[in-house]
Amino acid sequence: MKPNFFADFSALFQGIEIAKEKGVGRLWIECDSIAIIEAIKGRKIPWKFSQKWLILRTYLDDMLWKITHIFREVNNVVDLLAKKAVYSRLTNFWDSPPDYVRTAITWDLIEYKRF
Repeated sequence: MKPNFFADFSALFQGIEIAKEKGVGRLWIECDSIAIIEAIKGRKIPWKFSQKWLILRTYLDDMLWKITHIFREVNNVVDLLAKKAVYSRLTNFWDSPPDYVRTAITWDLIEYKRF
């Protein structure tokens, strides 16, 4: 398994676990990895993640959820969050968006084209 694929699956599962801890009842996952989306939708989870997937799947089966593709080039909010994490070397969790991504979120909401 390639390191990026492993990292993407780890991040996906961590995000689902956080949603579960926070009691999220509806979930829309946006992912820039078509391979991850195909693995999830096709139920072809790598063996290394199969046990964790079975546990998380029971949570997801009790709610409305979907996973869709988003191009990395237009996923500006995630890009800003990732850059901040790299430079600060900290892991943060927020109950509301941090100030430095609010403009990008607003642009997404009004479908402002950045490319």
